[in-house]
Amino acid sequence: MSKIMEAQRQVVQTQRKTLDCLVVYESRLAELYAAFAERLPDRKAFWERMAAAALTQGNMIRSLDDVLGRGGTLSNIGRFEPEMIEDATRRLDQVLAGLREDGVSAQRAGAVALE
Repeated sequence: MSKIMEAQRQVVQTQRKTLDCLVVYESRLAELYAAFAERLPDRKAFWERMAAAALTQGNMIRSLDDVLGRGGTLSNIGRFEPEMIEDATRRLDQVLAGLREDGVSAQRAGAVALE
C-alpha cells in the first residue's frame, strides 16, 4: 500500500472514530435533556425540544459517514479529537449519575446545558 493510501486510510479511520464519539455525545445530551424534562415539569416542553434536537444532530453526524464511505474526507481535520469528545461524554455521564442521585434545579439544568 502506498504511503498516500495508508495516510488516507488512517485519516478516514480517525474521522470515523470522531464521528462515532460525536454521535454518542449527542445521545448522552439527549438523555440528559430528557431527564431534565422529566424532573422539571414546568419546563418540560423546552427540554423535550432540546432532547429532540440533540437526537437530530446525532443523526446528521451519523450521515457524514456516507461521505467517508464514498472515499471522501471531512474538512477541519483535527478540529475534534476523539479523546476530547470522550472526555466530554464522561463528564455528561457524571452529571447524569449525579442527577439520578441528587435531582436538579432549573438553575443547575441551565448551567449544565451552557457548559
